[in-house]
Amino acid sequence: MNVTQLYLVTFNVISALGWGYVLILTLVHLFNLDGRVDLAPSPNTASSLLSHFFSTLSFSKVLKPVTESRLPSYLQPLYQRATTLFYRVGAQTALVQTFAVLEVLHVLFGWVRSPLQTTVMQVSSRLFLVWGITEQFLEVTKFPMYPISSANVSNAGLQ
Repeated sequence: MNVTQLYLVTFNVISALGWGYVLILTLVHLFNLDGRVDLAPSPNTASSLLSHFFSTLSFSKVLKPVTESRLPSYLQPLYQRATTLFYRVGAQTALVQTFAVLEVLHVLFGWVRSPLQTTVMQVSSRLFLVWGITEQFLEVTKFPMYPISSANVSNAGLQ
């Protein structure tokens, strides 16, 4: 195994450990395994007109009649905790997802055989979701499917 292969294996192990950590925090929060009270959201500080418009939309109110009312009563606490999940794993998700920027360098250096355009689009779209959307429009952080929409699996494979 040469140095490049060793680096790529190490990169993938660190990435997997990071996503594993996010998964563990997610499960601890959703099932309240540590007994913490729900984390309160920070106040909305969006300044532009567009972000103010979107921040006034309440996705949780729109989704509540559709999903929460149809859930069995034993799943409703889980659903409610899912709406505060961002405040538990948002920073960790952003950090682990930002680590994926190195995937573009891997392609540029020729260490992996992936198309550059595809890799750039995948990494940039994930960074845009994690840093652009969730930072600008805090209302999306209350969406109960936040972990699914933001924690995409990395595509930095060894080839």
